[in-house]
Formats: sequence, C-alpha cells, structure tokens
Amino acid sequence: DAVTIEATGSPSKLDALLAALEPFGIREIVQSGTVAIGRGSRSITDRALERVNRSA
Repeated sequence: DAVTIEATGSPSKLDALLAALEPFGIREIVQSGTVAIGRGSRSITDRALERVNRSA
C-alpha cells in the first residue's frame, strides 16, 4: 500500500510534518523550492474553449 501526500508551508512546518511522519517509514520524498506561476488575464479554460471552437 502507498500514500501520497502533498504539503505546502514554511520550512519549519514542513520539517515538523516530516518528523511526524518519520515513524511510518518514509520510502521516498521529493521537495522543491519556491515555485511561482504567472497567470495572464485569461484562464486555461478560456484557451481550451477557443481550441474546441476552432476545431468544431
């Protein structure tokens, strides 16, 4: 069995989470640094609908 957990927070909060999960035997962990995603005035859905309308 496997469990996947996604967590966001300050470094101290994430360290506390890892410490709390340690007794369960973490087999693999992936961490990233700060991530930022820019977004224009239109949503992804708007662009997807344009493609659908063009192909119809």
